Amino acid sequence: MAGGQSRWAIAGALALAACGGDWAELRRGGVRVELSVDEGLVIRRDGEVLLASHRGATVSQDPTRPGEAYAPFAAAHTESRTVEEIYGFFRFAEAIEPYARLPLGEIEAADGVLRFAVGARGRGRLSIDDGGAVRLSWEPGRARRDRLAMSFACAPGERFFGLGAQVSVEHRGHRVPIWTSEQGVSKSAQGEPPLVFGLTGAHYDSYAPVPFVLSSRPLGLWLAGEARSELELCAADAPLRLETAAGSFDLVIYTGTMREALAAFTAETGRPAPVPAWAFGPWIDTFGGPAGIEAAVTTLRGRGIPASAVWSEDWVGTTAALGGENLTYDWREDPARYPDLGATAARVHAAGLRFLVYVNPFFPEDADVYPAAVAADALVRDEDGEQLAITWPWGPPVALFDPTAAGAARFFAETLGRVEALGVDGWMADYGEALPYAARLADGGVGPTAHNRYPLAWADANARFWRAARPDDDWAIFSRSGYTGIAAATRIHWLGDQMTSFDRNDGLGSVVPLYLSAGLSGIALTHSDVGGYTSFATTVRSEELFARWLELEAFTPFLRTHHTSNPANNLQWHTNEQTLSLVETYFRWHQALAPTFAALVGEAQATGAPPVRPLWWADEAEQALFAVDDAFLLGDALLVAPIVVAGQTEREVLLPPGSWRRWSALEAPLGEPLTGLQTLAAAVDEAIVMVRAGAGIALLADAYDTLAPTRAGVTLDPGLVAAPAVIERFRLLLAGGGSGAGASGGPGLAPFAWDWQGDAAAGVVVSAELDGTALAACTTGAALDCLDGAVVRLAPAVAPRAVKLSTAGGVGTLTLRSAGASVLVEVR
Repeated sequence: MAGGQSRWAIAGALALAACGGDWAELRRGGVRVELSVDEGLVIRRDGEVLLASHRGATVSQDPTRPGEAYAPFAAAHTESRTVEEIYGFFRFAEAIEPYARLPLGEIEAADGVLRFAVGARGRGRLSIDDGGAVRLSWEPGRARRDRLAMSFACAPGERFFGLGAQVSVEHRGHRVPIWTSEQGVSKSAQGEPPLVFGLTGAHYDSYAPVPFVLSSRPLGLWLAGEARSELELCAADAPLRLETAAGSFDLVIYTGTMREALAAFTAETGRPAPVPAWAFGPWIDTFGGPAGIEAAVTTLRGRGIPASAVWSEDWVGTTAALGGENLTYDWREDPARYPDLGATAARVHAAGLRFLVYVNPFFPEDADVYPAAVAADALVRDEDGEQLAITWPWGPPVALFDPTAAGAARFFAETLGRVEALGVDGWMADYGEALPYAARLADGGVGPTAHNRYPLAWADANARFWRAARPDDDWAIFSRSGYTGIAAATRIHWLGDQMTSFDRNDGLGSVVPLYLSAGLSGIALTHSDVGGYTSFATTVRSEELFARWLELEAFTPFLRTHHTSNPANNLQWHTNEQTLSLVETYFRWHQALAPTFAALVGEAQATGAPPVRPLWWADEAEQALFAVDDAFLLGDALLVAPIVVAGQTEREVLLPPGSWRRWSALEAPLGEPLTGLQTLAAAVDEAIVMVRAGAGIALLADAYDTLAPTRAGVTLDPGLVAAPAVIERFRLLLAGGGSGAGASGGPGLAPFAWDWQGDAAAGVVVSAELDGTALAACTTGAALDCLDGAVVRLAPAVAPRAVKLSTAGGVGTLTLRSAGASVLVEVR
């Protein structure tokens, strides 16, 4: 029964007293949970049905799930299973006995817990926690039943978001498998199989899937656990169905808005740690050994292009592969290419850059450190206790690092500790999605359940090493594989290997969906390779592709270039004057936004809100925004609408409620207020960035060559301008035509906060009053608390300061709190 028409509306007052009957209920705050032998599970919030068991046809027409697969509670047994594995790709062929409906019985509510019988032998329990989350757990009571499922009624127009790093943002009508895997080179469309198993990917093959989905009802559903699972999201006439290949079914239903559900989920599963301020400066890639690094440094510093890190994949050496190059897998430098890694690191540091390299968990038998890994017993074994070997396309079979082994941490510290001591400041922690189904870890974990958590163990091994090696937090790693909780296990995520193309499913067109789906799954700090990675045959970068990708990534917290898998045939950031000019423009713009990025990372730590957000984040009631998957909000103040289709120089942008003003260049005035659906033009070298009217944008006041503070004992190259250990000078760009509040701060950045009432303000500042006193023009020796043209220069102050800003078109009022920061205020 729907709505409030069931018998619970009549008998609700007696439900808590029910004991050993065929129905019972729990209430906490506005959340009410009802369980009935006849009607199954019903969850209400403030009297409205939020989630209810599926009451329609339960027999599946799909031969891969025979029987009553769509029953409210269902279970089956896997009679046989064959798992085909190639390089991290997985294909399951299974025979499943018909699913059986598990009837409910003996339902009782006592002591805040609702307990019930499931089938003939199973038991379950329900509770509501302090935050209104409903926790459901049940077991069938028969060991043979290893596939458990629940089905719920779909809601008209319901949308589904999240489920990890996916190349689609909204998932209604599709089945989404949750099993970490290679994503493939080129991906099929939604609902289509991969073209070539072991090479191309299915649409929902993901390096970092997460069994958490946000529904526009609104609510959040987390299918807890580590086993392979699948979510079927209201396909055709089918219900919303969740299945796990485990012996227990554990589901958390987060009530509240979608924002609130994500906050509750990330509070439970983990949020990101702080990152150093230099991570918000651009990172550039190099290849070609020390000579390649020197050339990159000379180009950067010669043109005054800001950058804070250089990362070099080829420190371990390379081999030819697929018409390009593949790295030699090892945890030691290639002596032919890097004869003196310490000297190379010292050169990088003298240029004001942090030095990052590359590691992964694979050990070929010919790797230098392979014997030490064997001696440490730090490699994954198979079901028979033998060292496991994975067939690999580029060289001999590879063994896999076991982070759970007793000697793993020591081996890791001794081997890579030498590299850190030579001056390396972090690395790409690649792979992690290929743990075989037949694997057995030292802690007893086996492939079927350990596979999905292996990415967390691999990331955590890296992070634990760096936390111990650099307690000052001056390091960075970035990981690509993941699962529930990866945000807390690593430092930064990256979105994997896209092709060097505009392809919707595996090129530039997939990047915004990947950002959004990952962020809505708790993976808050992400980025992609500027220009893409996978290149072969005629799939190479064009100048247009590089420009459009750079224009997207520049307005995300982490900006990192990559030379691709085939650098000799691809355009690079330093290829010609056009690419260098683009890099100069957007690197500077990106670095200026460092205080904004830092504040958004702080917000992700505090609330789980991702810095890169869907447009509906501005207003969940605006359902038209649910369909937008090619534009995003950066925080709540900026909207970025990248052009991701080849040859286009204009696009439609559906603006969230309120007025938005275009920001065409770092120092440019803001455009006229716009609302609703707009068609906006952008030449190949132009980004489409909008500022919400009334927003404040925190920027750096000074230009630095690097945001990496100088280390003791390091002498910087002459003339290099490095940021101080704590940056204390900022700009605050206020958008006229609205009101808003915000704050900035973080590691290495002095905090300040503001409240801006600027509905009447329009244009640049012509005069200003501070706490009721008119500000004089700045003169030599009076650099603060004065008016410098159209910029108000304010000194740090413990108490809030009221600043009346008279503009060409009206007056606005700013309240500023900046105990440790001097702030240059401007209105545009």
